[in-house]
Amino acid sequence: MESPLLPKYLLIVILFSHYSTTIAQNEQERDTLYALKHTFNDPFLNDNWNGLHCYENTSFWYGIQCINGRITSILLENRGLSGNPSAVSLVVLSELVTLSFKNNLVYGNIMDFCYNHKLKDIDLSENMLEGPIPPCSINLELLRSLQLQQNHLSGMIPEFNQAGLTVFNVSYNNISGPIPGTTTLRSFTADSYSNNGPNMCDPLCHFSEINTPTPTESKKKSIAIAFMVLDIIGLVTVILLLVLYCKRSSKFKNLIKRRHFEETSDGDGMKLVFTADDGGFELNELMGAAAEGLGKGVCGDSYKATLNDGVAVVVKQLRGLKPLMSKEEFMKMVRMIADQKHPNLLPLMAYWCSEDVKLLVYRYAKNGNLFNRLH
Repeated sequence: MESPLLPKYLLIVILFSHYSTTIAQNEQERDTLYALKHTFNDPFLNDNWNGLHCYENTSFWYGIQCINGRITSILLENRGLSGNPSAVSLVVLSELVTLSFKNNLVYGNIMDFCYNHKLKDIDLSENMLEGPIPPCSINLELLRSLQLQQNHLSGMIPEFNQAGLTVFNVSYNNISGPIPGTTTLRSFTADSYSNNGPNMCDPLCHFSEINTPTPTESKKKSIAIAFMVLDIIGLVTVILLLVLYCKRSSKFKNLIKRRHFEETSDGDGMKLVFTADDGGFELNELMGAAAEGLGKGVCGDSYKATLNDGVAVVVKQLRGLKPLMSKEEFMKMVRMIADQKHPNLLPLMAYWCSEDVKLLVYRYAKNGNLFNRLH
């Protein structure tokens, strides 16, 4: 005769086994985040990523989202994170849906996504990643957004053909070879592939017959564009007049707070480090040069400085870098920048580093702009 306690016993065993499996998965995922924290060694994450990371649908760690106690999203954007994550650093995150390290200093090869079958959105743009795009990425059936622009990626583009992939960008890399002729990749414009290796096939050679507008549509679009251009010209003219009226020449040293230089006013601290035989001036001369602002960017402000002998240079004051970045880390980043060779990039001329201020110096391209250099 079957014991009446047997079904209850089996139920308890099943529930305990499921609970033990969940606990083990949570610990593995937490260990994965600990490994990332160790890789980046960021003071903020070191303080924040401690203790319990997920409970049910609540996350206690910055940039992490959870569902049913499992990690579904990692969003660490614009934090100046620097490090080389392991290729298998995300393998155990089988529930991961969204991953973004946008606008950091992450380097090395792209992580392996072969085991992250639920990934939908990946944004690793504006970093220093290199190597090929992982071929197994074409097996991410739920993928809808892949943004890898502004890195140092090489190799060829895998044959992405996911029906849901509607956002795709690999521009500003070193990718070469022909663009696969899949239906999905043919649906993207040339902007998704621009500024890559010299052997990369021009996207227009694949897409010239796609989405060709009718003559009527072209005429209407041309009229609308003409009116838009006139409006823009008028607005730009007004802005230029205001700028010319308000513009004043100032000393570059006054554009950067004087207190940053007091601690290094003597000795080698005031010497620029030149990356090539482009010397001829010291930091004191640069600080006393007449300067004007050129623009503000994500990584810092740029100024045009005219030296005593009339030579003009561009000085970029970096900001938003990893907090407490050491001089060694900064010099490593500078070497990576100096090693970039491209006809559309001005080579790095010199740099200067202190605890509070970090400067990059380039030659000034007279009457130059990105549009003219690209066309």
